Amino acid sequence: MARRITGIAALIGGLLTVIAWIAGSIKGDKDVTRVLFVVSAVLYVVAPVVIVRHIIRRNVVDGQTVLAAIAAYLLIGMMFAFVFLAVSAIQVSPPFFGAQGPGSTSQDLFFSFVTLTTTGYGNLVPEANPGQSLAVLEAIVGQLFLVTAVAKVVTDWRRPSSVGSKKPRPNRD
Repeated sequence: MARRITGIAALIGGLLTVIAWIAGSIKGDKDVTRVLFVVSAVLYVVAPVVIVRHIIRRNVVDGQTVLAAIAAYLLIGMMFAFVFLAVSAIQVSPPFFGAQGPGSTSQDLFFSFVTLTTTGYGNLVPEANPGQSLAVLEAIVGQLFLVTAVAKVVTDWRRPSSVGSKKPRPNRD
């Protein structure tokens, strides 16, 4: 039941986002853009939560589970990119990236994944809070996700046994 409610809520949120985007494009309204970035960030929060919940409930860790963990990790990066876009749209002064300006969608995606992976090239840096605090949070979430979720999945990954495979030999030590 909870899975169905989550799916319906995500579908409704997605449809409302598309409708708001069309309306905002026609009107050129900055408030609609701000709302769209916030709604997109919320939708990108829901997706990894659903995926990780599904991973936890699976009885077997296989290739699908590994791909699901990778998808959740990528969606977390997308979520933070939309959070940065929302902050940039709401925070007028100073610009999100200071002298670099408010940042485009591609710059926010780049910055998000560089931060999530803790690569930190340093070419884009949030000028002030809440951008700086959110960047720190993203780096911590990225590392915790890798250390816990992905490491657990990779450790427990079992290749499916092939049909007609030989039985393991007993240990003669």
